[in-house]
Amino acid sequence: FGGGDMGCSSSALPGAAAAAAPALEPEPATVPAGSVGAADAAPARHVTTIMYDFESLEEGRAWYEHFVSGADDGFGETAGAPGCLACVLYRHADSETPTKYGFYEEWDRAESQTAYTKQRSATGFLARWLGLDLSLSPPRMTKLREEGGISVQQGTLVASSVRGGASAPGVGERLCRTVGLYFCEAADRDAFLEWYMTSEDGYKAACEADGCLVQKIYTQSATAAGWAPPSDHAPGFAGFYSEWESRAQLDAYTAARRGGSIGGTFMGMDAEGVCHKLQGGKPRIDDFILAQTSGV
Repeated sequence: FGGGDMGCSSSALPGAAAAAAPALEPEPATVPAGSVGAADAAPARHVTTIMYDFESLEEGRAWYEHFVSGADDGFGETAGAPGCLACVLYRHADSETPTKYGFYEEWDRAESQTAYTKQRSATGFLARWLGLDLSLSPPRMTKLREEGGISVQQGTLVASSVRGGASAPGVGERLCRTVGLYFCEAADRDAFLEWYMTSEDGYKAACEADGCLVQKIYTQSATAAGWAPPSDHAPGFAGFYSEWESRAQLDAYTAARRGGSIGGTFMGMDAEGVCHKLQGGKPRIDDFILAQTSGV
């Protein structure tokens, strides 16, 4: 996927969308035959990605250093929460975004993630480190930027590929990329995914790209989820998470994708690079460096 940053942040609390909605009952994963090996078939899991953008460099660094320090209420509590099957913490990848951090999580079901979020709030962790203030209307995390300080994406895992062993911290500053495609129409999203999951130039090519270690795809629909997506999600949302050995390899893959047919055929990209089938005219792409991981 080419570069770009679509503004689709949310002022909702992490997991707030799930907390306000019925539990997501995962559907059986569907990975078309011929696209990847049988070992890549994704289990039915609920996916949540969260991105924090702190108001100040100091506040973000204090939260991060505590979270990775081995404290009882740090990364281990998240990774060991009931129903948490995989958790990745990543930090900003460049000097332009030094206040950004994020998570990729897989859960057995949405209600497990909701219960975890409520527990984090009840212990005071969110108030202490993120400035959660329930007296505000609506409640918000005051240590995060008021506009775009938190972005939450949720869906059901539909494809998963891990190459070269499970991801591990400290491996040459492994890069993590999250991509959100917010199609204006669900039918356009479905057409893209049908092609992507069956074409030799789609998911299979991404998994086999030089330097690609992890590929995950998750999506949602009103039928599958049983609830209306948050207001910052387009009717046809598809999310992607990947890990790469190096920036050079990721950049090479990105350049090759720009020269392909994905943008023009499925996203309505014009000569100026505007994708008319996507909300905001471009995908939401964020790059990070892997910090800690469990279960991926």
